[in-house]
Amino acid sequence: RDQLGLYATHVWKVTDELTLTGGGRWEDYDDYGKEFTWRATAAYTLPTQTTFRASYGTAFRTPNLLELNGGPFEAGNSSLSPERSQGWDIGVSQEIGDALSISMTWFENDVENLIVDPFGAAPFNTSGKGHANGLEFALDGSAGDFRYGLAYTYLQRSLIGLPENVIEGHLHWNATDHLDLGVGLSYVDERNLGGDPLDAYVLEKIYASLELTDNVSVHARLENALDERYEHVSFGGVPTRARRLGAFAGLTVRW
Repeated sequence: RDQLGLYATHVWKVTDELTLTGGGRWEDYDDYGKEFTWRATAAYTLPTQTTFRASYGTAFRTPNLLELNGGPFEAGNSSLSPERSQGWDIGVSQEIGDALSISMTWFENDVENLIVDPFGAAPFNTSGKGHANGLEFALDGSAGDFRYGLAYTYLQRSLIGLPENVIEGHLHWNATDHLDLGVGLSYVDERNLGGDPLDAYVLEKIYASLELTDNVSVHARLENALDERYEHVSFGGVPTRARRLGAFAGLTVRW
């Protein structure tokens, strides 16, 4: 596949409080022709450090080569049409001093010609429009030698069986001038990614970094620290099991 693309964007600082942005992308595919997509945003900040944001945009996705041609374990469909979508979001964020930031965003997306790739069959375009919407919440802050963060995503409607609720959090401790320690936790709700129901799961992460010299540091982390058994997806009653406990270590040299 041959593809040519051009992109341009502009940021306009209308006033100290109001910022507008606009961007456009033109692409030319040898098998799907020319397409133009765009996105516009606006942000307005009050003296109270409250910022209101909104955006609207369009998108275009051609079928990938595996969806078109298939593979050793998957059928293809050379008649697939490209996906076209439009979406908008509106949100608000609040800075509380220099140590805390809170934000909340509601989003809506519509997709035409959504490509569905079922297990054991060729992919196809759905009729009509697929719709997804939900809420995102984020909190980031610091207190002394600690930094923390919390993120929550609620999907009221999903296009491909994603979880309704996802929660992620982390706590980072600058223990000394040379030692950093941290933990992370994530919760993923029940879902049916792949077509089959999957249980919710919780994952933990532990990490550390030690600066040996101005130029050398060592770091280590544990992923899925409590060795949770869970599955990413499940096709036709055959779940794909995720990686269990993982230990990683490394050395960084700067010059």
